[in-house]
Amino acid sequence: MNSVTTLFDTLSCRFWQILLICRREHCGLPCVLWLVAAVLAGLPAIGYAQGQPAPVSVDEVKQEIVQQRRQVTGNLRAINRSRVASIEPGLIVEVPTEEGQTVSRGDVLARLDARRLEIRLRQLEAQMNVTEAVIEERRAQVELRQNDLDTLINLEQRGAVNPKEVSDGRSELRAAEARATQAEEELNVQRADADFLRQRLEDMVITAPYDGVIIVRHTEVGEWVGEGQPIVEMLSIGEIEVWLDVPQRYLAATNRSDLRTMVRIEATGDTREARSPRIVRDIDPTSRTFSLVMRLQDEDGLLSPGMSVIANVPTGEEQEHLTIHKDALIRQSGGSMVYVARENEEGSLIAAPVTVSTVFETPDRLVVRSPELQPGDRVVVEGNERLRPMQPVRIVDPDAPQAARFGDDSSGGR
Repeated sequence: MNSVTTLFDTLSCRFWQILLICRREHCGLPCVLWLVAAVLAGLPAIGYAQGQPAPVSVDEVKQEIVQQRRQVTGNLRAINRSRVASIEPGLIVEVPTEEGQTVSRGDVLARLDARRLEIRLRQLEAQMNVTEAVIEERRAQVELRQNDLDTLINLEQRGAVNPKEVSDGRSELRAAEARATQAEEELNVQRADADFLRQRLEDMVITAPYDGVIIVRHTEVGEWVGEGQPIVEMLSIGEIEVWLDVPQRYLAATNRSDLRTMVRIEATGDTREARSPRIVRDIDPTSRTFSLVMRLQDEDGLLSPGMSVIANVPTGEEQEHLTIHKDALIRQSGGSMVYVARENEEGSLIAAPVTVSTVFETPDRLVVRSPELQPGDRVVVEGNERLRPMQPVRIVDPDAPQAARFGDDSSGGR
């Protein structure tokens, strides 16, 4: 009680000090609001000083049959990592990308000087126009020779011409047809050359082959690049691979197309589900492990190749284990613990700290070991971050509004 009185006197003294300052400085509404906030900030401390139970939500410890898992380590790798090269040699006139920049498939990475190719294409298109005119002329010659031959054949039937004239007419027709065919083939060659030039012009613009991020820029504006020389180096984004080192004895247990496992990213601390497994059947002779490759979604872009990971891969064995809600676990430098809502000698609920060791994670819960934990124990899953060991608690309905659960009302049940 003395501590409460001292705390209240301190708050009262602060109140009058601020009020005097506000009157002296002729402060308005903002100062008054600040005064009220300062006083209200001390109210929770009064409640804790009086020993009011802290409101918490709980979840039961369960004894469940879960698939046995083995903890393994690994790292993240990009699905695609490419040195995007230039197909054509040429002078760099634009590099609109920088290291660290995110690009989408088809975005321009660099442009080469294409003026000479554009001029050559225009020349070729003009030649094609000339060739088309030659074809029209030679087709007309074919038609003319055909008419002459038809006339000679009619005259031959009436005995007006000798057979040699008809034979010469047929030869002239074949020659005209050959010249027309030659011109048509020349046009086909020119068209193929034009298509090739257009493709070369298209290749003068280097684009991103997939959605990714630029990690190295190998060239600058004004530099000459040769055929096959890299322009940028980039990594794919949106999805990333996790490479896990799994002991060789688990090869058969992990050889499943429906395999899923939870992967914890050590750099960020978050846990994600990995899918789409494939096995690299090459046992390392030193560690006697093989690589299990799976995929993680990375919509938020927080994952990077090279990050270390810890995963719990299924080994195919099912056993009974204690499981708790994931939010119940409190990780500390000295280990992990949970708060269990238990009755003391007076029949009141208190937050009893219990040390636990995590065996592995399932998609929804944690498999743990602890000699002090029993099935049916109620572990705190909400409100545990502000608890102190052996602090009085009261259990609230997790479905109730937050104001009702964690308001100033100290009434409640167990």
